[in-house]
Amino acid sequence: MNRRLGNTMKVFFIVMVLAQCAFSYEDISSRALIALPKDSGDVFLGWRLLNEDSSTTGFYIYRSTVSGSYGAPLNDGSPLMDATNYIDTTTTVGETYYYIVKPVDGGVIGNSTNEAQVTTSMTGNNMFNFTWDAIDYESPWFFMGDLNGDGFLDILARYNSASRRGVTTDDTLTASVYIDAYLFDPTTTHWTPIWTYFAGTSPYRRETKYAVPVLVWDYTNDGKDEVVLVRSDGDWWPYGEPHYDTHGGLIMVLDSIQCTMVMLDGMTGSVIRTRPVPKHPDLRYILGPAYLTPDMQPSILLQQGAYASVGGVRLVAYDAIFDLLWGLGCGEIGDNHASHYLVTGDVDGDLIDEILVGDNLVKQNGDSAWVVWSLGRDHMDQNIICDVDPDSNNGLEILFSYEAPWGDEVNSPACLVKAIDGSYIWDYPNRYIDAKMAWVANVTNDFPNCECYAACEYEGRADLFTASGDCIFTADTCTRRYGYAALGPYISGPWPWRYRYVDWNRYAKPIRWTGGDIKQFVRIYDADGVLRIFNWDYGQSGENDYSLTQAGLPTEGFGWSPSDFFGDYREDIVITYLHGLQIITNTDAINHREPTYLGDRKYRQAQNSAPLYKGYYPMPGPPGNGRISGFVFDTLGTGISDIKIESSDGKYCFSDDSGYYSINYLPAGTYTITPVDVRYGFTPSEKIITLATDDTD
Repeated sequence: MNRRLGNTMKVFFIVMVLAQCAFSYEDISSRALIALPKDSGDVFLGWRLLNEDSSTTGFYIYRSTVSGSYGAPLNDGSPLMDATNYIDTTTTVGETYYYIVKPVDGGVIGNSTNEAQVTTSMTGNNMFNFTWDAIDYESPWFFMGDLNGDGFLDILARYNSASRRGVTTDDTLTASVYIDAYLFDPTTTHWTPIWTYFAGTSPYRRETKYAVPVLVWDYTNDGKDEVVLVRSDGDWWPYGEPHYDTHGGLIMVLDSIQCTMVMLDGMTGSVIRTRPVPKHPDLRYILGPAYLTPDMQPSILLQQGAYASVGGVRLVAYDAIFDLLWGLGCGEIGDNHASHYLVTGDVDGDLIDEILVGDNLVKQNGDSAWVVWSLGRDHMDQNIICDVDPDSNNGLEILFSYEAPWGDEVNSPACLVKAIDGSYIWDYPNRYIDAKMAWVANVTNDFPNCECYAACEYEGRADLFTASGDCIFTADTCTRRYGYAALGPYISGPWPWRYRYVDWNRYAKPIRWTGGDIKQFVRIYDADGVLRIFNWDYGQSGENDYSLTQAGLPTEGFGWSPSDFFGDYREDIVITYLHGLQIITNTDAINHREPTYLGDRKYRQAQNSAPLYKGYYPMPGPPGNGRISGFVFDTLGTGISDIKIESSDGKYCFSDDSGYYSINYLPAGTYTITPVDVRYGFTPSEKIITLATDDTD
C-alpha cells in the first residue's frame, strides 16, 4: 500500500469485457441527421452510414409537426436500403416539420437519430451559415471537432488583437490571441458560443497560425474532442525590432519567450494539463495527431521550425497525458528542412504511423525515433502519403511539391516516390519553382488510378500528372479553369509581402461532390464571384458541365476545403471568410451509400493537420473488434485519472477523469490486464481476461 500526499490510498481495479461488439477506427456512432428545404416545399434528409451497419441494414424515416411525437414511418413496410438520403415530397410550403431516422436490420428497429427541424419554402437552401460573434475582428482561423460527442462538428475560431478593425498590420506588434468555441445545435442548425480562452501572444496576424497552433482530437477516449494548443507566454520583441529569416518569416529571439503546450476540455475550455515545450528560434510551431503506440491510442506531435537556415527542425512526440515519448533535435532529421504541415501514414503496415518531416520519413519504436530515408532536396510546401498507383506499385506512395530548392539548381514542381524506401517513381525537374498547392485524387477514368496535381504560385502555372508521371494538362495562364488564377496586387516591402493577398481560393481542388467513383473540381470566386463545381473534361474546352453553380457567397472569402461535414458520405464545401464560414452540401438524391469518411482516422488526421486538401485513402481495418474496459477508483468510489493500464500484448491506455479506461481493437485471445502506477497499490494487482471471439455479428 502506497501513500500519496500523506494519505493512505487503496485503489480498486475493475475490468469489464466486451468481446462481441463492433468498432470502427474512430468509433463514429452518430448518424448526424440533417434536414434542408428544397424548391417547391420539398425537404432533403441526409444521414450517415456507420461502419457497424451491414448490407441488410435499412432505414425508416419519421416525420411530425410536433417535436418528439412520431407515428408510423413515411416508408412504413419498405425500409430504405440503397441510400442514406431521402427527399420528402409530401409536404406543405411554409410548414415546420421534425424528422428522425431509425435503422432496421432483420426486423429489429434500432435507436433513433437526432431530431432535425426544417421549415419548408418555395426556394431551396443547401447551405449552413455560421456568423462569427467577434464582429470587431477580422480574419479568424477556424478549426472543427466534435466537442460534446454528438457526432456533429463544432467550431473553434482563433483570432488576435492585431486583426481588430482599424488596426493596421504592424510587424512590431505583440498581439493577444483568443480561441472561441461554438457548439452545433442539430435542431436549430445554429452554433452557440460556449467558452473563450486566452491563448497567449502572437507577433502579427500572418504568423498566428504558427505561433499558436491548435489541434482538435479525442485524447481521453470518451468520444469528445479535446483542444491542444501551444500558448506563447511573453513579449515577442523584447529587444526592439523584429527579426526576419532568409525566407521572409519572423524569428523569435532565442530564449526570449517560453511556450507551453496546453490541453483544454472541449466543452468547458478549462485546462486539463500543461507542459513547457523546448524553445526554438523559429516561430513556426505545428501540432498534429499521430498513432505511435501499439494500443492505437492517439499521440501528439510538435514540429518546431521549417528551414535549416532558421534553427533547423525539431520533432517531439508526447502521449495523451503529455509524457515525452521521444524527440529528434535539430540536425537529426535529414537535411534539417520540413514542410508547413505534419503528415503521417502507416507506411509499413504495422498499424503504427510513420511521420513525414519535409522529405524525410521518420519511424519510431517506443522511446526512440530515427530517419528511415531522406531525399535531401530541401524545403517543400506539400507532401501527401496515399495510394496513387495500387495497380503497378505495392504499398503507398508520397507526392512531394517543392518550394524553391534552396540547396540545388533543380527546379521541380513535383515528384512521386515509393513510401517504403523513398525511391523515385517519377520526377519533373527544370519546370518552375514554388509549387504551393498539390493534391492526389481520381478525377478522370481516361487514365488509370489517381492523378497528381501541382500548382506554382509565382508563375501562375499548374500541371496535372497521371500516376505514371505523364503530364496530361498544363495551365500556364491565370485564366485557365484548372490552374491558378491571379496573384494579388503587387505590394512592395519585405518578402513575403511582395505578393500580398494571394488568392488561395482559385486553385482548382477536388471534392467527392456527386458521390461517384471520380471526384469533381471546385473553382471558387471567379471574376463574377460565383462558385463552380465541374467534371474533368480532358481535351474539351466547354464550360457547360457544371454540377453546381452557386452565387451569393461572401465577397471577402479567403479559404475553403472539402469535408464530410453533414449528411451522407458525399463531401461538403466549407468556406471561411472574414466573419464566419459557410458549409454547402449536396441536396440531390443519390441511390448509393457508403460509411462516412469521418470514421477513417487518416481522413481526419489529414484535415486536422493541414487545412489545404491532401487527398484521401482508406486505412486498413483494425486487427480485432474486442474491447477490455473498466474503472479505477479509490475506497470512496472516486475515479482516479491518468493510471496506465497495460495489456500483455503490449497495448496500453490511461484512465480518464472518471477512472474509466478502454483498450480497443483486440482479437480473440487471453490477456493479462495490469494497472501501473508507483503511487498506488491495486486490488487486484492484475486480471486475466479471455476474449472468446472478435466477431462483428
